[in-house]
Amino acid sequence: MNESRTEEEKKKLEALQKAKDFLVKWEKCVLIDRLKSSTQQVTPLHPLLLKGATASLPSMLLAWLSAKEHIFFVAEDEEAAGYLHSDLACFIARDQLAFFPSAFRRGIKYGHSDEAGEVMRTELVAALTHGDTPFIVTYPEALMEKLPEENALSKSLFTISKGSTINLVDFREFLLQNNFAEVDYVYNPGEFAF
Repeated sequence: MNESRTEEEKKKLEALQKAKDFLVKWEKCVLIDRLKSSTQQVTPLHPLLLKGATASLPSMLLAWLSAKEHIFFVAEDEEAAGYLHSDLACFIARDQLAFFPSAFRRGIKYGHSDEAGEVMRTELVAALTHGDTPFIVTYPEALMEKLPEENALSKSLFTISKGSTINLVDFREFLLQNNFAEVDYVYNPGEFAF
């Protein structure tokens, strides 16, 4: 089992390296020269607008840029953001790529929460709180939802490191104070069991 897993990981790393090698060769393209001159003028107040790029070209351009800059990309809609994220996964390591989804399945107006989306949002916000700045792909509907304030979020974080020991009574109290539900079996976010 471990041998097949390591073999699979080796194949993924080789594919990622081939994609990075392709991007290095691709840097000599005329389009990249134009992009280089455009990105030198980009500031938080003057973002870069990319028009007319189709298929996987935006992903390739953004993957090339991500090696040099921190990028927050807002796609037209959820579907476009999903495709872009999928394309970028070919060029950017998974730990450097994040998807910021909506916390709702069919839009906030219907009120059907999406537990997986909530978990992804929470993980990304926690990573940003700790100073990690991955390449983030999102869409307007996901940005419209509120996030907790930074100081409220930091108060509700409980960090556990591998190999550390914790007091279970204090940990249980922390979870209950943060509105977690104690259950026999965990099925959804916001639940815990001992």
